Amino acid sequence: MATLNSKVDVSAIIKRFGGVNELHQRLLAHGVDVNTKTIEKWRERGRIPSWRLIQILMLADREGQPISVMQYVIA
Repeated sequence: MATLNSKVDVSAIIKRFGGVNELHQRLLAHGVDVNTKTIEKWRERGRIPSWRLIQILMLADREGQPISVMQYVIA
């Protein structure tokens, strides 16, 4: 069960979208200007800024495969 100290599995989110380059391309296709270095830094740090995470969740929804951040919570 998730606790208030839980983290999001950033690597799993990136992998779900096909990796850094694929996530980059898919975000760009939907008008989100982010570069691959930024996405790599998210993975290295284990954190995605909340406003970027919202964009990623919206991307999944627009692509017809919505996800919940709770799927990626690490207890």
